[in-house]
Amino acid sequence: MPEIAHASLVPETTMAQRITRAKKKCDDEPAPTRVPEAADLPARLGGVPTVLFLVFDENTSPPATATRFEPNSPARQSD
Repeated sequence: MPEIAHASLVPETTMAQRITRAKKKCDDEPAPTRVPEAADLPARLGGVPTVLFLVFDENTSPPATATRFEPNSPARQSD
């Protein structure tokens, strides 16, 4: 859980509460699932590499006061 909280720029306790609420909601109201059609995949997967880069980029650290990701924040801009 610490990795999820860090990647989301929130305290661990906040992420724990969010996950607990999400698990309860899933138990109360199971979501229908389906495998996407092949034609739907390109549109749905286009942003995955960007998200993975942002989450796992070891050279980027969030500022100590950050509470959420802001794409145009000075901490995310390179010189």
